[in-house]
Amino acid sequence: MATPLPTVHVAHTARMRRRRSQSVTISNTGPQDNNIRVQSLGR
Repeated sequence: MATPLPTVHVAHTARMRRRRSQSVTISNTGPQDNNIRVQSLGR
């Protein structure tokens, strides 16, 4: 409770890592990888 921000940041980074791993697998399927890559670069 004292510092909730760092925990939230860690959770966010973990989610981003999961999304990146998914993007790598989706890259084989098709053009959706382009959208995911653009979002990751934008963020």
